[in-house]
Amino acid sequence: MKTTINIATPTLKKPSKEANLVASIYGLLFVCGAKGITLRELIRIFKKAGIEKVKLALLALERKLADDEQSGVELKKFGNSFSLVTKPIIKDYLHLLLAHKVKNPLNSKAMEVLAIIAYNQPCTRPRINEIRGVDSFQIVDDLIAKELIVELGRTDKPGRPFIYEVSAKFYDLFGIDSLDQLPKIEHFDLDKFKQGSFFDSNRYGDE
Repeated sequence: MKTTINIATPTLKKPSKEANLVASIYGLLFVCGAKGITLRELIRIFKKAGIEKVKLALLALERKLADDEQSGVELKKFGNSFSLVTKPIIKDYLHLLLAHKVKNPLNSKAMEVLAIIAYNQPCTRPRINEIRGVDSFQIVDDLIAKELIVELGRTDKPGRPFIYEVSAKFYDLFGIDSLDQLPKIEHFDLDKFKQGSFFDSNRYGDE
């Protein structure tokens, strides 16, 4: 007589709504990259969950990434946006990764425009042109392509120019958490910034 052995298939535990929310936000942050995503956008996307649950999910994700020793990224808030950035612990490996690339991928003109935006944000293209004395159209587009600045919308001024501010990638590359950590304006050397020395000295943090 043939004996049939029934092997029970393990039942996979269905993720909770809270876990799904954390995972969904994590995925959106990954897709958004350096641009990041604002709390307002998250609340709009997850309106059924509600404001408090979205905030709790962000907090849970922040703690999860911070406590996970096998994760090389962490959740940071820059201005009104949340972004995933690399943890300081991997800065030495980033240095090795980038060692074969140009130390400063931006030319002096791009560094100048980036500095103007960082110190005057939110900043419009006409304002950048006014400070530099020349048109900066292509440079601004290049900085957007490199994800170092982001568009915030338009002003109500004539021509409705776009408004720009630095991105989360800017903070990550410069090794800072806030614009307050940039050199004070009274001691700021634009020529030095344009040459990239500030960029290089702060990119991986100080030992």
